[in-house]
Amino acid sequence: MLADIRKTLIAKNTLTQEQMAFFLQSSFSGELSDAEKREILELQNTKGVSADEVFFAAQILGNFSETFPAIDVCGTGGSGLPRINASTLSAFVLAALGIPVAKHGNRASSGRFGSFDLLEVLNIPINLSPEQSRGCVESVGIGFFFAPRCYPNMAAFGAVRKEMGVPTMFNLLGPVLSPLNPEAQLIGVSNKEYMSLLLKACTGMGRKKVMVVHGSDGLDEVTVTGATHIVSSQNGESIITPEMFGLSSVSFSEIQGGGREENLAFAREFLFEKQVNSSRAHLVLVNTAVALSVFEGGDFEGNLNLQKNFQRAQEAVRNGSAEAVFRKLQEKAISCVSSL
Repeated sequence: MLADIRKTLIAKNTLTQEQMAFFLQSSFSGELSDAEKREILELQNTKGVSADEVFFAAQILGNFSETFPAIDVCGTGGSGLPRINASTLSAFVLAALGIPVAKHGNRASSGRFGSFDLLEVLNIPINLSPEQSRGCVESVGIGFFFAPRCYPNMAAFGAVRKEMGVPTMFNLLGPVLSPLNPEAQLIGVSNKEYMSLLLKACTGMGRKKVMVVHGSDGLDEVTVTGATHIVSSQNGESIITPEMFGLSSVSFSEIQGGGREENLAFAREFLFEKQVNSSRAHLVLVNTAVALSVFEGGDFEGNLNLQKNFQRAQEAVRNGSAEAVFRKLQEKAISCVSSL
């Protein structure tokens, strides 16, 4: 079978579901060496990852069935840009507005400061089981699903991915593997070429409301430095700009993040000090506004929906609702860990 997989990829054809199942399961069992895993991933990268391959891998790993009434907000990473943790902070604002959030993710790779790195330093336990995280969504309205707990078999590729040092199928697979199979999803991509691929893979999972976004500055999220390109299961292709939220475009230097201390300081300023008028805060709020439109099935006609949603998000931070959600989740997650 491994020889067949090589031939398929060298011929630049899509792997079948049977071939993908063999590749993944043989890797998880230890039957394939790291050198063989790397060879297949490199051949796949040379060919180009397909939507069907991502979909097959997700089905094999996750055994998804019905969708769950929640939204996931996440990005594929890979931009190489110094970023704040916009999607993580927007998750708390969404939950404060009554939108159930089931966010799947991991710590950052390559020394960066990712979503689950931020949660850890904010004293929210991340090492919850998928069942415990689902309990958080059901009782608090928000839960964070830590990828290593949800898909422990993926550790079989950890050393190979680190050694390769470039994006692989697994970077695209992360958003598709969102454990609760949420009915709605806002996904950011740093590579515009993957927008339609991820839309097809996620809608193939039965998700009804999916939007994939790419910032013109390379951000894997809605940006405020210029245009954001969109493909959506509801409204097709479109472009949105900061002006549609009632904002002016800014330079990237005004929204960039950094390491642990810089990103942590901004998170505290935003959630706890309720500072919502900086360009960084605007970045979080525009992503929240777009996620609201996705979940509520709205469109951007006349700009009114985006401006209104931006103001709703801003008020949820100002009035302390977002901080209250944070405190409730922190208490719930700590109680889950204490009960072990």
